[in-house]
Amino acid sequence: MISEVDISHLGIIESARLELGSGFTAVTGETGAGKTLVLTAIGLLLGQRADSHNVQNHADKAQVDGVFVVAEEDLALQSVLEESGLDLEEDELLASRTVMSNGRSRARLQGRPVPAAILAEVAEQLVTIHGQSDQVALRSTQVQREILDRCGGAELASLKATYQQAWQRAVEAKRRLDEWSENAHLHQLEAESLREGCQLVAALDPAEDEEEELKAKIDRLTHATDLRMQTVTALRALRHGDSDIDAITLLEQALVALRQAQHNDASLGEISENLDRLLIEITDLSEQIADYSSQLESDPSALSAAHERRAQLTRAMRGRATTVKELLDWAEQAQIRLELIGDPESTTATYEAELKTAQQRVIETGKQLSAKRIHVAAQLSSQVTAELDNLALQDAHFEAVLVTQDKPKPYGLEDVVFSLQPHPEATLRPLAQGASGGELSRVMLALEVVAASLTSKDTRHHTFIFDEVDSGIGGQAAVEVGARLAQLAQNHQVIVVTHVPQVAAYADQHVLVSKADNRTELTTLSEDERVQELARMLSGDSTPDVARAHALELLNAARMKQS
Repeated sequence: MISEVDISHLGIIESARLELGSGFTAVTGETGAGKTLVLTAIGLLLGQRADSHNVQNHADKAQVDGVFVVAEEDLALQSVLEESGLDLEEDELLASRTVMSNGRSRARLQGRPVPAAILAEVAEQLVTIHGQSDQVALRSTQVQREILDRCGGAELASLKATYQQAWQRAVEAKRRLDEWSENAHLHQLEAESLREGCQLVAALDPAEDEEEELKAKIDRLTHATDLRMQTVTALRALRHGDSDIDAITLLEQALVALRQAQHNDASLGEISENLDRLLIEITDLSEQIADYSSQLESDPSALSAAHERRAQLTRAMRGRATTVKELLDWAEQAQIRLELIGDPESTTATYEAELKTAQQRVIETGKQLSAKRIHVAAQLSSQVTAELDNLALQDAHFEAVLVTQDKPKPYGLEDVVFSLQPHPEATLRPLAQGASGGELSRVMLALEVVAASLTSKDTRHHTFIFDEVDSGIGGQAAVEVGARLAQLAQNHQVIVVTHVPQVAAYADQHVLVSKADNRTELTTLSEDERVQELARMLSGDSTPDVARAHALELLNAARMKQS
C-alpha cells in the first residue's frame, strides 16, 4: 500500500504531504482545487509519463517521493526488484520521481536510478487505478477480454502465453510459405547460379592453402635467374670457392687444430664438440642450398600455368569469397541451400506441412485457453451479478459471453462481450450498446471487486485508486457504492477521488484538497472538519445548519451500516 507521498513544485502544489492509512481514504475538494494533481503525483511514482508543463513556472524541477509498504512474500514484486538489482529494506519500498522544466525526468527506487518503466512494473504489482476514462474503455471488447483474462489469474495467463507462442509460430510458418511461393522464379534463378558456382568449385578442386602456394611459386619462377645467382654466391662462400678459403674449409682446419690442442688440455673437448656440430649443420645447409639452386630454372610454361591457375581461382571467388577457404565454405553452404530450393515441390510440401502443424497447435492451445475462459466467464457472470445487487442494481443481470470467431486471432479463438440487463423488463445488451454512466460506474466497481477476489491479491498491501468513478450516480445508488468501497477497504487500501458525499461518508480517512492564494493544500480532516466538508458537498456551503445536520446524518448512517 501507499503510506506517504511528498509533493513539491508540481502545478499549483508548492509543497504538500499526503499520509495514507490502510483503509478507505476519500479525497475531495472543489473543482480546480488540484485533486487531479494529487493523482498526477501518484501516477509519476507509478511510472506514468512525465509532463514538464506540470513544473511550477518559478521552479526548475518538480519532485515526488513516496513510500510503499509491501509484503516480503510478494514473489512477483520480488522478481521485478531482483531483475533490477534492488532489495527491500524491511517492508518498505522508496520511490522517487523528478521532472525537470526542460522535459527530462529521473526515477529512483530504493535511492538508485532506474528507468521509469521499472516503476511501472512495480506499480503493476502494487496498485490498480481506475479513472473516468475507464468507463468509456469498458465498452471496448478488448478491455473486456483483458479484464476476464486478468480474473483467470496465473493459470489463464500461462495458457494465453502458450497460445500466443503457437500463434506466432503459425504466423512465421505462413510467412515462410508465402515468401517461398511469391519468389519461386527468383529461387529458380538462385538455384541455377548456385549450381554453376558449385560445379566450378568442384572442377577446380582447390586446396585450402593453394592461393598462398601459387603466389610463392609465381614469385619463385619470375625471379629464377636472380635466385640462382644469389644461391650460387652463397654456396661458394660456404664451399667450393675459387680458392681454398671457404667457410667449411676454414672450420675444418679450426676443428683439426682444436683436436690437437685437446691432447694437451682436455677442457677444450667441449668446445671441439660444439664446433664439430656447427660444422655438420653448416655442411647440411650447404647441401640444401645446392639442392635448391640445382632445381632453379627459368620455365615460362610453368609460370604461365601458375598465373592461369591463380586467375581461375580469382574468377571463382568473385562475388562469393575473398580467399580459397571462404570459397570452400561458400560451396558447402551453397549445397545446403540447393537442397532447400533445388527441389521446389519438395520445399513447398515441407513448408505447407510446417504451417499445418503450427495451425493445429494454434487450435489445440486455443481450445485449452477457451475452456479456461468459459470457466472464468461463468464465475465472473455470477459474482458480478451478486456485486451489482450490493450496488443498488438488485434486479440486474451481468453476463460475460464468449463469441467464437470465424478464424483464430492473436488473442484466442473468441471475443469476449460483457452484457448487462439492468432490470427484468430490459433486454440483455452489450455494455457498448447503451449502458448508462451510472451503470458503467457500478459494473466497473463490481468487476474490480470480483477480480481482486479471483486473483487473490495480497489483502494487506494492494491499493485501488478510483478517480471519480462514482460520477453519474447519486441517492441510494451512491450510498451502496460507498458501502461497497468500504467493504473492499477491509482487505485492501482504497483511495477514492469523489464529488459524491454519500461515498465520502464511508471513508476511514478524509483528505481535503483546497486552494488558497493560487496554491494547493492537502489536509487530513478532523471529525468536525469532515462534517463541514460533507455539508459543502451536499449544499455548496459548509455553514447552514440543515446541511451540517444532513452531513452528520450521512456519517452516522455509514458507520451504522459498517458496524
